Amino acid sequence: MKRVVYVSAEWCSPCKVFKPVLHKVTTEMKIPVEYVNVDYDAKYVSEFGIQAVPTTLCFSDNSLIWKQSGVIPESVLKSKLSF
Repeated sequence: MKRVVYVSAEWCSPCKVFKPVLHKVTTEMKIPVEYVNVDYDAKYVSEFGIQAVPTTLCFSDNSLIWKQSGVIPESVLKSKLSF
């Protein structure tokens, strides 16, 4: 089963830009998303070596498939999630 973890922060402008794009694509593709705020939950930060926000993590059967920091264009995100 696919799932996405979106690591961001309230103070992050690129995070605010990308979140609606991520929500749209994952809703269309019926992929669950866990939203993680780095200021309140450091679990993924330490476990996956996240150094920048936003960072998008994609898992399949609890294995990390890909990780990307920054704003991802909608077409690229769809392509990455279409496996």
